[in-house]
Amino acid sequence: MKIKYTSASPKAGQTEHLQPNICATLIAAGFAEPCGPPPMRGTREWFAEMQELHGVPAPTPTVSWGVYIGQIAKCPAIVASCSNSNCTVKFRFEGNFARQQHPRHGEEPLHLFEKRISDAASKVVFTHSCGHKTPDKVSAAIVKQFVAAVVKNPREFTSDEAKVISFAVFKGDSGQHREVVQGVPLQRGPLAFELPE
Repeated sequence: MKIKYTSASPKAGQTEHLQPNICATLIAAGFAEPCGPPPMRGTREWFAEMQELHGVPAPTPTVSWGVYIGQIAKCPAIVASCSNSNCTVKFRFEGNFARQQHPRHGEEPLHLFEKRISDAASKVVFTHSCGHKTPDKVSAAIVKQFVAAVVKNPREFTSDEAKVISFAVFKGDSGQHREVVQGVPLQRGPLAFELPE
């Protein structure tokens, strides 16, 4: 825990990391005050505090990128994970890519289809949950592999997926989409963290 010594202490104005029980004693005696709440484990602030406390730099996490093709649907995806064990993000980007059909011009040209996939995939960013590193952008090599995989394995919708899509775009006699009811909200009191102190 980090504390700042008050004017009543011989170490007035100094900050120090000490064990929580020692800090509690100094705070209770009026010799110190806490330096805000302790940072959450795994955050950028926590890593900075651990580095300051132990003098060991936090390891720089690396992101492992890859292109994965599903076993059943054969749907290509960009997958990524962080080397930091505190980072719980397991990233997957499939997109929704199918060659577009135009009533007059026919099927979308291959170069335009590839450009559309590349433009969407190049915006992919891996945001760490471990909090001490800026988001990582997907590399051009992975985007190129993904484009090739999507062209080679065109997206085919199952009958269930096709029904869901047709239901979502269907407009009735009124010319409007059907309202989707998400269910009845729960009638509940405030949760523990919502109660006033």
